[in-house]
Amino acid sequence: MAVRKRLLSDSLQPALGRLRMFTVAESVAISAATQDTTLSIPKGAVVLGGGVYVETAISGTGVSTATITIGDTADADGYMIASELAVDAGSNAIFAGARVGEVVATADNVTVTVGGSAAWAGQVSVVLHYALAEAPDGAVS
Repeated sequence: MAVRKRLLSDSLQPALGRLRMFTVAESVAISAATQDTTLSIPKGAVVLGGGVYVETAISGTGVSTATITIGDTADADGYMIASELAVDAGSNAIFAGARVGEVVATADNVTVTVGGSAAWAGQVSVVLHYALAEAPDGAVS
């Protein structure tokens, strides 16, 4: 008996339609004890993944890691649960939370929080990849 693996796109593929992939990114200056930024995603989107990249080393920490949490209205840490990210330039982490792969029920904002000290300074980039189903007429839903 042959076993067929079910792909993420199998559950998203509308009849005679296709998936369109999107990427949103934000560069965030770290200049406070807790720094937040939001990335907007539409209703029906499926977050496929993403990550955080340290562009400019986070200085003034006195430690070797910073805490990064990524989530949305439904789950504050649904995409990345308080992960420790090295503060050195070039360090990175990928999304690994429970909401990766779920359909977003309503238009939402993905919130990225970098927690630390008021003395922190640095720059991080956040990238988010998501998919939307496209109808046969080309409309995205």
